[in-house]
Amino acid sequence: MTESSSLEPSIALAAYAEPLASNRRVLVFGNALAALSVQLLERGARSVHVSDLDPVRVSEAAARNRSSQISFSSLADSDLSVQAGSFELVLVENLGAFGPMGLVSKAKQALAPRGVAIVACPNPEAAYPLLRSGNPAATRLDYYALYDAVAAEFEHVRMLGQTPFVGYAIADFSAAGEPEPALDTSFVPGGAEEPDLFIALASEHEVRLDEFAVIQLPTRRLLGSMGVSAPTPAPIPPPNKAPDAELARLNQWIKELEAR
Repeated sequence: MTESSSLEPSIALAAYAEPLASNRRVLVFGNALAALSVQLLERGARSVHVSDLDPVRVSEAAARNRSSQISFSSLADSDLSVQAGSFELVLVENLGAFGPMGLVSKAKQALAPRGVAIVACPNPEAAYPLLRSGNPAATRLDYYALYDAVAAEFEHVRMLGQTPFVGYAIADFSAAGEPEPALDTSFVPGGAEEPDLFIALASEHEVRLDEFAVIQLPTRRLLGSMGVSAPTPAPIPPPNKAPDAELARLNQWIKELEAR
């Protein structure tokens, strides 16, 4: 992942799913050109395969790829049936970009018996999403439609919400040991923003991850992904010569006094 690559909402999923991805084979249904595959490798995934609807993006991503642990295929061309049970984790960046029921079924077939699926879709009522997906939805799915599509295939489904978190952290630089974080949401009506994404955590067995996780993003890359230009640094003023001239005058005066 390069420093200049743009951020997408799925970057939070890479962080949140790290315990499930570490040393495991991961299948991603999403944008082949997004950085999610690299982010998953950086967090310990053994290998990542990305299946994309767009064959042009697949070709471009394959041409750019320099990792033997990442592979790509077009959803229309790939035969996931031959890979049935091959993956321990399946991530769906945006279920609304695919045929919801058909894709959830493919995800289940691709999973090993103890595998886990994380299926996301944008909240159609989110007025101010922090980041926009590079794989826009063809079908608008709300909370209940996502749950129904996933629950039709999986025994256990936990529903999560990915909400934007914008603010400042105030840290004690001289704290002894690891500081205990304090969360203040009093400036936000109701204590939380409207979710940008709805997420289903699905499996055939009970799975639990953190019930509340805050994932910090780098400000400069976040603003760049939002189309906000980075401010131009203020020009450095030329050095002030006045102090040097004054010092020279004082030194000359001292010499004159010493001579007298």
